[in-house]
Amino acid sequence: MSHLPAVGNQIGMDQVNTQLNFSPTNQIDLNNVTVRSLAGVPSGQIRLSADLGGKPASGSVLLTSGASWATPTGVNLLLSITIVAGGGGGAPGSSGAGGGGGGAGGMLVMTNQTTTSGFNNTYSCGAGGGSASQGSSSNFNGNTATGGGAGGAFAQQGGNGGSGGGGSGGTQIKAGGSGTGGQGNNGASGAAGYGGGGGGSGSAGSSGTGGTGTSVDSITMCVGGNGGTSGNSTNGSNGATYGCGGGGGGLNGGSGSTGYQGCIYITW
Repeated sequence: MSHLPAVGNQIGMDQVNTQLNFSPTNQIDLNNVTVRSLAGVPSGQIRLSADLGGKPASGSVLLTSGASWATPTGVNLLLSITIVAGGGGGAPGSSGAGGGGGGAGGMLVMTNQTTTSGFNNTYSCGAGGGSASQGSSSNFNGNTATGGGAGGAFAQQGGNGGSGGGGSGGTQIKAGGSGTGGQGNNGASGAAGYGGGGGGSGSAGSSGTGGTGTSVDSITMCVGGNGGTSGNSTNGSNGATYGCGGGGGGLNGGSGSTGYQGCIYITW
């Protein structure tokens, strides 16, 4: 994460906008609450170089376990908080019916969140769902990302969730589940030769293929699980990272795979 020029150097409001993830041409002034949080000056005059120079003390953290995290010393603004829930589990296949892929865990992104140095933030990272089960939600300071929807087993629709699970396919075609607005996408209906793919954070699922995920710090998260296909006893997920959905079992009766756990990723 970049930071503003050091104290003593010229700083323009376009640079402040860029630091806060706004357009460089965004209309903003020094009395803006987000600018004040970045400067660490809650009231009174703000001096561009003296108060904003070198801000923020940049960094990032990936949280995958535990229950609390203290805001680093000197940090008054969290630039982004990405909350990723556990992915849904893919459903088992059966004779003539491919299992639906699990939906990706919901991805909730918040930006420019004010904080105080040393503040105790509480969180939880949801587990991935087992076979044909919804993933668990993740939470950060009361903000929740919804677990991925379960893949649809024999003659079952995909479950609703952060992203929806794919529906049963083969001779028992069923609809995919619905995703949560702002967190994910819908799962796909099954088809003659496929279980439906689970939805991902980047796109909806399709027949046999999970939806795309989102790159977070070069890690592609929240990919939907693939639907089970003819000839495959088990069909793995599109991804094997945080929040990805499990793959559905094939038409020959393969078992569905477990979804992947959630995480919290923070930058400042």
